[in-house]
Amino acid sequence: MIKTNLFTFLSILLISGATAATPWWEQNDICHPNPSKCYTSMNIGYFYDDNDVDSWDTVSQCWGKKYICAVALKNPTDSEPVALTRGQIADTTIVNSKDFDLTELNGDCFGVRKTTNGGTMAYVNGNQVRVWCNGILENPDDNAGLSNGDIPVDGIEPDCTQLSEMGFAAIQNGKCYGKQYNISKYRILCDANDKPSLVILNGRPWDGDDGEIVDQAAANERFEQMYNNSHPRYLENFQE
Repeated sequence: MIKTNLFTFLSILLISGATAATPWWEQNDICHPNPSKCYTSMNIGYFYDDNDVDSWDTVSQCWGKKYICAVALKNPTDSEPVALTRGQIADTTIVNSKDFDLTELNGDCFGVRKTTNGGTMAYVNGNQVRVWCNGILENPDDNAGLSNGDIPVDGIEPDCTQLSEMGFAAIQNGKCYGKQYNISKYRILCDANDKPSLVILNGRPWDGDDGEIVDQAAANERFEQMYNNSHPRYLENFQE
């Protein structure tokens, strides 16, 4: 009887020791989600609730989705963020990954518009456009998600002539483009490459005839003409 109990006790110890020595990651009865396929975060921007069937990723067979901002979706139905799986986020027909960074948190969802040059340039349809200072564009994209300016909803930027008529020049103004000038003191000329040049009026009425003055040499020539025309009259009227 004693031998039998001793054998049973030793057997239990051996079995317990073998189980304890087995690493947790090799135990078949413990399931751990693969972080490369499943979202396991419960932080802001994630939908992880094993009591809600909408949080289940049927493809990866695990719980957890990521909230993508409506502006970063190709065809948003409203302004609310949408919880998507990894597979859906990788689908470019669902999300706009060309223009938005889906790894950056934007409030309570992911999707910040991609910018360059310190935020003065932004991506629209995969192309970079200038970020214009507020109040310049006639058709700003209200869903652009930019704090320092506007971008055109169709990606078509105003040209130099359109801006000059409003007294603006397409030059950088802080973190946006578009600097305004007082049209009673300045005029903005546009060259063939749509580049602006500033003309200082100095009180002279503007008749638009000085469009050919685009560099210092042209200005010098004009001043020489003015001198040649006025100097004979000066000699005629102000000499004794």
